[in-house]
Formats: sequence, C-alpha cells, structure tokens
Amino acid sequence: MDGRRRPRAGRRLQRSARAGVWALSAALVCLDARAGGVEMPDLGASALGRGGAFAARADDGLALHYNVAGFAQQRGTRVMLSANVISRTYTYSRPGSYPDPATDPLTPWGGKPFPLVQAESKPTPVPLFALSTDLGIPRLVFFSGVSTPSPAVGGMYPLGVADGKPNPARYQTVLEDGVFVYPTLGASYRVTDDFDVGIAGHFVYGSIDVFKASILDSSKKTCPNTEYQPCDLIQHIVASGVTGALSAGALVRLSRNVTAGVSARTAQAIPMRGNVTIKPPKTVPANEDTAPMTLTLRFPWVARAGLRYAAIQDREEQWDIEVDGSYEAWSGSRVTNAFVPKASFVENIDASVDNGYTDTASVRVGGSFRVSHEATIRAGLFHETSGLPIELQRVGMPGVFPKFGLAGGVSYQTGPVRLTAAYAAVLSPDRTVTEGRVFPGNVARRSLPYDSSDGVGAQYPATNLGTHSTHAHVVALSVDVAFGQTQ
Repeated sequence: MDGRRRPRAGRRLQRSARAGVWALSAALVCLDARAGGVEMPDLGASALGRGGAFAARADDGLALHYNVAGFAQQRGTRVMLSANVISRTYTYSRPGSYPDPATDPLTPWGGKPFPLVQAESKPTPVPLFALSTDLGIPRLVFFSGVSTPSPAVGGMYPLGVADGKPNPARYQTVLEDGVFVYPTLGASYRVTDDFDVGIAGHFVYGSIDVFKASILDSSKKTCPNTEYQPCDLIQHIVASGVTGALSAGALVRLSRNVTAGVSARTAQAIPMRGNVTIKPPKTVPANEDTAPMTLTLRFPWVARAGLRYAAIQDREEQWDIEVDGSYEAWSGSRVTNAFVPKASFVENIDASVDNGYTDTASVRVGGSFRVSHEATIRAGLFHETSGLPIELQRVGMPGVFPKFGLAGGVSYQTGPVRLTAAYAAVLSPDRTVTEGRVFPGNVARRSLPYDSSDGVGAQYPATNLGTHSTHAHVVALSVDVAFGQTQ
C-alpha cells in the first residue's frame, strides 16, 4: 500500500455530480440559435431569394428580422406568414480505431476502425409571422410578429451507433434539441419623405434538452484505457428561460434610385432554469441523481447595413441590386455559466466555460427583376465567416463552418395577395482537424482531460480529429396579404 486511498463509489458520485455540471455547459454551446456564425441563413422567402440582401429593402413582414424601419413604407394593414424548411447533412470521419481490448466482453468493438458519424435529422421548419398596420395614422406604422431563428444544431447524434458501438464523437457532441422563439412588438415612423426609423422589443423564450458524455476514470483497474465506454457518465439537461432584447433600424433614401439601410439588435443573456440528471457509469454502483440547476446562455449583438440601387421607369421599379454586410460579436458571448445548488452530496456547484467563439461577418449580394406586373424573380449569393477556430470544431455545429450560398426565388402578385418561393444551397468546405482541442473530461479529476495514472495523469488525446463535413438546402414559402393603401 502506498498510503493513498481509492475513491469510494459515493465519492465518485460526488465528483460526477460536480464535474458533470462543469462538463454540461460545454454541451450547451451547440444550442446557439442565432445568425451569422451559427445560423443557417436566411429567414423568409423574399429575403432568402436575394441571398439575404434585404436590410435596405425590407418592404414586407421580414422587416421584423432584417430592419424594423422598413415597416414605415408598408401603409395600410399587412399580414405575412413565411416558413423556411431546412434539410442539412453533417458527417464526421475520425481516423483510427477503438482503443478497447477486443477480448473484453464489455467492449467487443475493440480494435475496429471508428465508424462514420452522421446526423439523424429531418427537414426542420422555421416559421415567421408578421402583422403591421398604420391605423390610419399618417407616417406611423405599428407591427408585431413571432420569429424563430434558424436552428444551429446539426441534427440528433446518438450516444451509440451501428452494431452497438459507442459513438466516437460522444465526448465532443450532444444528443440535443432546442427551441427559441421571439415574439415582437414595435413601431416604425417616417420622419421625412426620405428617412424612416423603427424600434422593436423582443420577448425571447428558449428551451433546451441536452445529453452529454464524460468519463469517470478513477483507476486503471476499472477504466483500463482511454474512452472506455463502461466508464462513461451521462448528463441530461432540460431547462428553459426568458429574457428581452431590442432592435432598431433606419432607412435613408439618398436619391431617387439609391437607398441605405442599417439595423442592430442588442446582445442577450437568457437565464434558464431546469434540472440536470446525472447517470453514473456502469463501473459505479450508484443510482441516477437529478438536481435543479440554472444556466445562462449568451447571444451577441448583431449589426446589418445595406446599400440598394433600384432602376425605376414610369414610377415603377423594374429591377434592383443590393449589397449587405453584417457583423456579430460572438467573442463577447462565448461564456456559458451553470449553477447547481445541490447535487448528491455536493453543494453550490458553479461552472463557467469559455466556448471559444470568434466574431463573424457576412457579405450578401442580391436583387430582383420584374418580369411582368404580376411576377418577379430574385437571385443572390452570400458568404459568412466561421464562428469557431478549426481546432475547436465539433460534431453537431454546422453553423460555425464558413458558408457560401447561392439562392434564387420567384413571387407572384394577384390582387392583394403575393405568393413567394425561394431556394438556397448552403455549401461549406470540409474542416479537417489535425490538431484538436476538444478532449474528454474526466470527472474524477474535476473534468480535466487527464486519466487516473499517478501524479497529474496522462492527457487524453483530442476527440475531434478528422474530417467534418456539412451542407444544407433551404426552401422557403410565404404568403403576404395587403389591405388598404400599400404604397
């Protein structure tokens, strides 16, 4: 005996409770539901068909998302219902083989190559509803609506894959689901014939349902090798919360043909309440433990700007082209906080995780051409920078890839009703990680990436090495109905 005592099962469970919560906040970064670096653009058919270049046009209910000042030009009463349907793929090919011994009956997959990891996802609907009316008041328009930003998650990733093998990406990703909804109220005002402003308040609701795997490696006897699946500890987090945000925008008609638009939305921190359930590994004779928890998800401030040129003939617009740019300050929203007042025998668990996000920017170019009095066609393209360094790329985060998109659409006006359809292909270059910085967390060592060997322990190898691939197809449809004066 060397005088050191192995942790008992109860102590292991205490550590699992503490470190499990430290690890769970890393799982939550995948549930970000915002634009730019983590969203699959863009909302709404009329904007999507232009590649998202809509900040200086904003002439329908999508002004709710792109530039609230655009409602001032929408006289009378208007109703819009729009929905995107997103179909995406995500695959991850990890080099190497399972390090488990094939002779162990608990790990019959030992020595076999890591299988391809694929998202289990279905087409995802993303709706938007907007209502605006001037109530007969000159220059003033009131509006309301509900939007749901395009989901950032890349589908469901099970903890196991084919033939009972454990998912080789289970330490870098989550089995996840989440919903974020933005009910909105605001007003837009025509200050002069050439200058519109708008402001809106958003009630933000979010809910998440997350699974995450860590390791409880307290001895080489119970956990003989790296990523030994019987030592996996699973955290399941269910939480929801609300907060608020503000948007403001302006439209300036610089000349008869040229319009500039700018808009911004404030940063948000959503305090969420719920429960974390910790399922101990097979090597620990203990029951599941559920505890209340709070956590805070942060989203960045967003700014958009656009410049549009419209060709006008006989007082009617024939075609237009617009160039937009956006900036999102993700570096200021990269920290996720979690607090558990009591889990098992441990109290006041306070965790803070830096997710590594970087600021993102996008450029969009798009326009429309009026084929006839009733029909209009649209086209556009866009590029968005990555919101995460490649060494931190992890499964389930298609939105942080650099993105290139091509889009097109068509609309048809019949009386007060306008029908619009659009399609976009969102392409991203593969991200091959050769020097990863995503490691398993050992809950027996305060979730640090070290095994149970003497001293500090040997560091686990990164689990995000390999090639990450993603692409998406987006189809959008909308119905826009105008009552009364619309010009």
